Amino acid sequence: MIDADGNVYGQGRITFPPSPSRLFRTPSFRTPEADLVQVTITSSRSLSFTSSRAIRDPVTGYLTPDITGPRIFIPQGLGSLLITALAQSYPANPITFALDAAGQLSTVSEANRVRQGLSDWRGSVTYAEGALTLHVSAALRSLPPIYSFDELEDPWPVDDKVPGRVDVEFEMDAITSVARFGGYWKALSQEREREPSSVVRTSVDAMRLESAPFGFHQRIYGLTKDDLYVGIYEVADLWNSLSLSAPSAEPRFASGLIVGYNHPFPRITFEGVNLDVVVGSMWATRNFGLTLTSGRIGYIEWSGGGSDGPGSTSKLLEASLNFELTMDGLVLSYSALPESSARGALIGEITIPWEVLTIRSPLFVRHREKLLAGKPQFGS
Repeated sequence: MIDADGNVYGQGRITFPPSPSRLFRTPSFRTPEADLVQVTITSSRSLSFTSSRAIRDPVTGYLTPDITGPRIFIPQGLGSLLITALAQSYPANPITFALDAAGQLSTVSEANRVRQGLSDWRGSVTYAEGALTLHVSAALRSLPPIYSFDELEDPWPVDDKVPGRVDVEFEMDAITSVARFGGYWKALSQEREREPSSVVRTSVDAMRLESAPFGFHQRIYGLTKDDLYVGIYEVADLWNSLSLSAPSAEPRFASGLIVGYNHPFPRITFEGVNLDVVVGSMWATRNFGLTLTSGRIGYIEWSGGGSDGPGSTSKLLEASLNFELTMDGLVLSYSALPESSARGALIGEITIPWEVLTIRSPLFVRHREKLLAGKPQFGS
């Protein structure tokens, strides 16, 4: 339940009482295709919900949305909480919340936009074996003060002692949650292929959602030139990092997720970089290079630990990473020189497909659009 721009969808709806002058309208139809809520995440705190319907492209597998109703902008503090809640996996304790903060209900028309302030947020997120369910309710009343530079139209009466409320409720299935956020759902790991999965080559103008190389626990995969998978694990924290496993052939579960239990050695970890750092450094270009020769560079794990003690690890003396956006995806060429220089530098090249980029780091969508439009540089 994902579109090509990285938005995810849940089965559900947004409802509210009739608005004055019918400025806000809910869809008059009720079909499975219409009862969807589009979930848009533009940062770790920015979250919005929009009434939608959609059809699935039979070739690419992506949803093609048709927006049918208004958009709800969630307050930033609550947005952070809900994004974290959507990333949780079953089993997890239910989350309930109540806070008074300013949000908005907005029509989607750019030309004649109307906005209603929202406040008094209440709701919950619950988890089951195959899906999670989110419910959010807010009062159709602005929370003062209203600043002159951001005045709201507020079509609902403000003198009601008990204001009407807008409600959002939807169910997000487990496979959508794992693809977008990572995590682990036992229900998706019951059956697996006996043989390694064949690598499917795609491009920015021929994406295939079913071939996207995702795994559990936030793991994604890049592809080598000789059709092997490289496990990639990102950390977005005070110390960003990007870890690469050795190339290997990998089977998939019946759900389509890559099994990836082995995580072969050697494994390289580069400190200070992840996909968000990369996309933020490529705002007006298709290339980004980084060379580290001092400080906290990273390390190589040559083997895993066991009953005899920890595995063998070497710090990096130098690391070079070069990223290039191509029609095939984000090409990463790297060189990692360990302390034990007798081993020599480890070098390699992998391609992270566009299916992974747009779902895990939606800011790459802008670059995808520029490539499809044939722009020579992204800033042009």
